[in-house]
Amino acid sequence: MCTQDYVGGLVLSPCGRYVFCGTADGQLSLLDVRNRGSRLAAASTDAPVRCCASDGWLLLAGGEAGLVNMWDVGMMSAARAAPVGRHLPAPSGLYAPWEPARAAGGDDRGGGGACGALHVLQAPGGRAVDLAVGMEDGTLVVARC
Repeated sequence: MCTQDYVGGLVLSPCGRYVFCGTADGQLSLLDVRNRGSRLAAASTDAPVRCCASDGWLLLAGGEAGLVNMWDVGMMSAARAAPVGRHLPAPSGLYAPWEPARAAGGDDRGGGGACGALHVLQAPGGRAVDLAVGMEDGTLVVARC
């Protein structure tokens, strides 16, 4: 079970072995499909998760605070952390949250409301990640984070 509340985002990994889950309590979980959905790892964000996307090595979670959290799930397999741009993740695998509204020229308060949809456009290993983020106010942000 992912949560006692709602599941805001759910993504099957490209290999079909894992499910990434984001929930109302801000939790991100990596579940093993082959082992009845047992939780392999978890991380926490600061706001309820509304949507998720993954390219297999990053889990992206968009939340009600208008931020996108990136979680390097490859760290759980003892693989070396993959940098996103010039950034490295914390020991938990979480990168600092990214603000799509700022990337679109918005103000410091987030501007576009909650993230409603996410899609990874390009995520070649070790380089910047290109994302499309649909915001609650109807704004579509396509940017490199």
